[in-house]
Amino acid sequence: MRRREFVRLGSAAIVATGLSTTGLQNTAKAEDGKVEPSSVGNPVLFHPDVDRISVAWRVHQLSNGMVEYGTTRELGQTAVSVRHGLRQKDNAALLVDLVDLKPDTTYHYRTVTTSLDFAGAYHKNVPNRGTPHRSEIYRFRTPPARSDSTSFAVINDTHGNMPVIHGLFARIKAKPTDAVFWNGDIYDYFTPESAVRQTLDVLGPKGYATQVPVVFVYGNHDVRGEYAMDLEKMIPTREGRRYFTFQNGPVRFMVLDTGEDKPDSHKYLQGLTDFARYRSEQREWIAGEIGRREWKDAKFRVVICHIPLFGGGACPDGRNKWHDLLTRGKADLMISGHTHRPAFHGPDGSRPYALLVGGGPKHHQARIIRGRVEGERLELTMETMEGKPAGNWTIRSRS
Repeated sequence: MRRREFVRLGSAAIVATGLSTTGLQNTAKAEDGKVEPSSVGNPVLFHPDVDRISVAWRVHQLSNGMVEYGTTRELGQTAVSVRHGLRQKDNAALLVDLVDLKPDTTYHYRTVTTSLDFAGAYHKNVPNRGTPHRSEIYRFRTPPARSDSTSFAVINDTHGNMPVIHGLFARIKAKPTDAVFWNGDIYDYFTPESAVRQTLDVLGPKGYATQVPVVFVYGNHDVRGEYAMDLEKMIPTREGRRYFTFQNGPVRFMVLDTGEDKPDSHKYLQGLTDFARYRSEQREWIAGEIGRREWKDAKFRVVICHIPLFGGGACPDGRNKWHDLLTRGKADLMISGHTHRPAFHGPDGSRPYALLVGGGPKHHQARIIRGRVEGERLELTMETMEGKPAGNWTIRSRS
């Protein structure tokens, strides 16, 4: 996917796009149809950073949308998603980036959804537009660029087990953190509806992510099935990439995409993948990222990837291409999943960063990893579905 062009409808954007607030108001007044509230899902926040966040929401009819936002409930700013001069429209999900935000700032926001009807339109190339539906006003807080504390949670390998997914997110909602990582294998493979159902239809209705954002990390099952690419309708990429870094106070997070768990030559993949080249591409990118001041100056450097680079079920190609750079870059911790067997491996002579592996899709396997930074210490805990402790570890800052 090429990089989306996102337009903020401030005064400069109005001039650039030829839109005016008067024109938007007149369009709304002239609309005949109406979006049923039940056909619009609650917003879901994805991939936060100190100056941006993404908002996705479920729709059940062909629609386009925008996000109204601001530092007060009066909002005052508007963002839309534009690609090649066309505003995004879809019959399953809408996705808009909010950019140029201020760090460590509370923002209020709501989605605006307008149905589009080409079939009933007089001019078949210009649809009838429905009356805009505005959601409730929600809020989020951008991460601080600098601070001494933060918190996060990690789940992984849910594989479409809905009771487990809801149970995990319910526990996180009851004890919220600054961000939640969904570390791969949310489903076994994707059908036309499962891509949306396993994300927005899970996160939206109960408000799991209207205020606390989710960071999605691709696993090997998330690239399987005819409709796996549909995830990009609702899960944002960064400049077209599924791997990226972002800041949350004292922690610099690096998200990597380990791809399939089989070599590209494996008969099961039928010559349809080229993850070896993709991991080499990430190697070049990692080399640049570990040289950035944000990475060097972070109190903790945490890598999140679905398949671990060491141990049983590891990704040997990723280890060969990334491990030396992560060592040179003084990574402190890698959090992975994939094996369905929780484990912690402290730093050793060949691996100077700790490795923490989460649980699996069955009730007795599922785990929530929680991390909290206070001063010079990163405190890690693991808990079961019932909230029972399943391990705790401390990592001290090397910066």
